[in-house]
Amino acid sequence: MITLKINSNIRKIDELGRIVIPRDIRKKMHILENDSLEIYIEDNAIKMEKYSIITDYRATLDSLLDMTHRITGNNYIIADKIQIIASNNKDYIDTPSSQEIVNFISNKEPAIDLLQLHDKAYTSSEFNILPLNIDSINQGVIIEFKRNGNDNLNLVKLLKNIIEKYLNNY
Repeated sequence: MITLKINSNIRKIDELGRIVIPRDIRKKMHILENDSLEIYIEDNAIKMEKYSIITDYRATLDSLLDMTHRITGNNYIIADKIQIIASNNKDYIDTPSSQEIVNFISNKEPAIDLLQLHDKAYTSSEFNILPLNIDSINQGVIIEFKRNGNDNLNLVKLLKNIIEKYLNNY
């Protein structure tokens, strides 16, 4: 007797070796058209995970944000559609990205008026947010949380350019 796992789906592979990922799984995992997936074998099973180049460079990005925080006093995060990847505030790392961040990265919202993060709501006057465009696709964001009105938008733009150039070269 064959038993199916909870939330499992059966799909046939076509003549080119392709499979269709069911809509409910794509929606739950925030997988959009042109997103990258990492496919590998583990324990005699084929596994797939959303791939984010940003995650591969977490230590470098953490160091960059730590240094920027020491200079400005502001807090910074870098997030992809799944989670916060890097931050000078280590409490934020690995927390899920809010729906506002996911929509911003996916170009569903041109701006964010209210950002919910760690049970705190920030208004647009309290943060700067810019997309991270890697391989011609918005794959993440950099967010600066302003302290005492300390707005460093030009610095955030410079950080964005540095990160994009660095990640687009790999």
